[in-house]
Amino acid sequence: MVHRVDALRCPMSQQIFYGRLQEALTEKAQALDGVMGLAFKDLVSGHEITIRGDTIFPIGSSIKIAILLEFFRQAKTGKFSVNDRVWVEKHHKVNGSGVLQFMGDHSMNCSLRDLAALMINVSDNAATNMLIDVVGMDNVNANLQRLGLKSTRLERKMMDEPAAKKENENVSTPKEMMSLLTKLYKCDGIEEDVSTEALTILKMPKLEQYLSAGVPPDVVVANKPGMIPGVFGDSGIVYLPERPYVLSVLTTYLRDPPMGQEAVRKVSKIVYDHAWRVSKSTEIGRRFVP
Repeated sequence: MVHRVDALRCPMSQQIFYGRLQEALTEKAQALDGVMGLAFKDLVSGHEITIRGDTIFPIGSSIKIAILLEFFRQAKTGKFSVNDRVWVEKHHKVNGSGVLQFMGDHSMNCSLRDLAALMINVSDNAATNMLIDVVGMDNVNANLQRLGLKSTRLERKMMDEPAAKKENENVSTPKEMMSLLTKLYKCDGIEEDVSTEALTILKMPKLEQYLSAGVPPDVVVANKPGMIPGVFGDSGIVYLPERPYVLSVLTTYLRDPPMGQEAVRKVSKIVYDHAWRVSKSTEIGRRFVP
């Protein structure tokens, strides 16, 4: 197991407190009946904690963050408008999550931005595949490379079982998911209006709560969970006032998805409790609570 806390310039007491967080997260990762990796970044201090941070995991629908980013990047260049409209046809429909599979053939005309919202908000697989056709799989991967993400890859469309059986899997690492979301938050290599558009959609409330379950309901979370057989993860930005942070939790080799889902909820709660205390305290731990 690999784990690390960046030794930034801060009082020893704060370093010890971050060490306690690392210990708690390591315990959760070791307790999972499966494999867990995670990456946490305090967006104020820059502190990072990673556990199996460079391990490659299948990430399921969390790859839709990368598709969303490329969608708005291309729209910014004028390749198309987010308001361009397309018909949902029979050949677009695939199983799994989403609502477009249940619509009539050639009965629904959506804007491309509608597809992007469906892709993230209800993890619609048909909408996702339609957007992949629009932006191009190679372009999604080229943008990830440009941003310095070497292991994160879109290798297949959603619900493409033949491709999955050939091990063409959509993958990333905890550290790279953390890096992608940090770049999105800081507009690092990403234009500000592109970041704003993508984050607006990622902040939409999800039907199922995973990272969000670990924080109070009034705290905004911009995230995208992902689940395929044996795999579950969630990655996002938690907008804790005065102490926003990024958290990516990825799991694999699970007996069933609820194991991973509950693990993500517990990790999220541990991290939030830590970040909240830091947000209300001086650098040496004196707390100020209104």
